[in-house]
Amino acid sequence: MAITTYTSVQHGFGVTYDDAWLACIDDPNDPRLRAAWRAHVPAPAAVTVLFAPPAATADDLAAGSVPSQLITTDDTPPAPRMLATWDWHEETRRLSARFLERTGMSALEATAVYWRGFPVLQLSAVPAPNEEAPPNQEAAPAAAVPIEVLGVLLTPAQTFTSLLVMPLTCVEEWGERFQALMDGFYLVPIEREGRVRTGHQLVRSQHVELRDLREDLTAR
Repeated sequence: MAITTYTSVQHGFGVTYDDAWLACIDDPNDPRLRAAWRAHVPAPAAVTVLFAPPAATADDLAAGSVPSQLITTDDTPPAPRMLATWDWHEETRRLSARFLERTGMSALEATAVYWRGFPVLQLSAVPAPNEEAPPNQEAAPAAAVPIEVLGVLLTPAQTFTSLLVMPLTCVEEWGERFQALMDGFYLVPIEREGRVRTGHQLVRSQHVELRDLREDLTAR
């Protein structure tokens, strides 16, 4: 077992990962990939790659009882001038509302950064001690409701999305492994990353509550 590279020239990205801990699953007919996708990100994508413990089953991934990370891209350029007129406040509000509605959680932490000069928005929904399960799932104690972290990266050529799903009980053991996975993400060809070779440059972070977003939408 060793550090391995997954590369998709067709879809313009690659990832390095440690295959001693993670299996890379990109076959759309694999029941594990289908289960994770349908349970957590039921939206169209050009390609989806799943990283999860090798022993994880489709049922485990659908329930969010094991840590996993999905990386997707739509292979579609952003709307004209979207990057030039990027509005952190508006994009945070728009994506946070959708993410909280889907996860059934009441609040999240939003972090805005630049990666290689491109905007990245990371939304972390961590269940509170009294957090209820989403409406489409049976009620469960907070410890059984997984953390979900959504990352959205915009480049001139396409948008990339990642979704980390991790039980609270796995954070200590698996948190650094999945952080290393995302640190190993790169664009293909590498020249697409441009001249800005710094890593993440923090723009801002904020706490976002669903009730405030609903009040904001009602007032509009």
